[in-house]
Amino acid sequence: MPGGKDKEELKQLDPDVLRSIIRERTHHTVEIFLYPAICGEGELSSGVGQQVRELLEVWRERDLPEDLADIQWSKDLLEAAEAVQEGKEPDLELIGPCPYDEEEMDVVDDLIFSRRSMRQFTDEDVGEEIIDKLLQAALWAPHACNLQSLRFLVLRTEEELSLINVDVSGYKTLIIAGQDSRIYEANPHVPEHNRLLDCGAAVQNIVLMAHALGLGACWGTFRPKQTKKVREYFDVPEYIDLVTCVALGWPDEKVVPPARVDTDEVLLNPVDDAN
Repeated sequence: MPGGKDKEELKQLDPDVLRSIIRERTHHTVEIFLYPAICGEGELSSGVGQQVRELLEVWRERDLPEDLADIQWSKDLLEAAEAVQEGKEPDLELIGPCPYDEEEMDVVDDLIFSRRSMRQFTDEDVGEEIIDKLLQAALWAPHACNLQSLRFLVLRTEEELSLINVDVSGYKTLIIAGQDSRIYEANPHVPEHNRLLDCGAAVQNIVLMAHALGLGACWGTFRPKQTKKVREYFDVPEYIDLVTCVALGWPDEKVVPPARVDTDEVLLNPVDDAN
């Protein structure tokens, strides 16, 4: 069975952990072989997808919900792989990068180059629809092996916000980004440093989406004492690592963008113009 676990061990896993293994195995044993085969640059072996089938069988035997988006994604890729093996066109909506036109690139440039940390906010609340949009953006950030370990706390009330001090005045909402460490432990081949990369990518998406929505955001951290307070207040399990946070609100200031060094100062292997 996948991950060196027998069927009975898989049946005892927490569903979130089992889902992470299904996603990871779908990525590593189906997805990375499927797309080259669709594009005519490879062939699928007869054993492609067997581990995922075994995992999904355990999922069904445990009577766990099969209409979850990630479970359906695994099923769709399995069906697509079977179609390719039979010489048929897979039923997938494939997408790929497409260059933006000049007007669209202006928006992208503005989003990336005009975003700045904001530390002063008005008294206006941040609506729940906006918070949901920020979290959706976080979930669509790159995530190693499609583990999807991210978990969040959203602090809204004065009492909740008093638990953390991120050196910012008057923010109305604080999103704390954390990760389920059990998911990494169940997938030990994933490099340790990927944990921080996964969380950092998610928070970058949050601050970019916040900027696009006209919100002010300040990416921050917190000390162990504050982590302890938050963990106790919200009864956060020990297996959830609280990593970083973003203070949010409607901005009540304008700032001077800090200068950045030039690209030629940071490039370790510059191109030799003489060549």
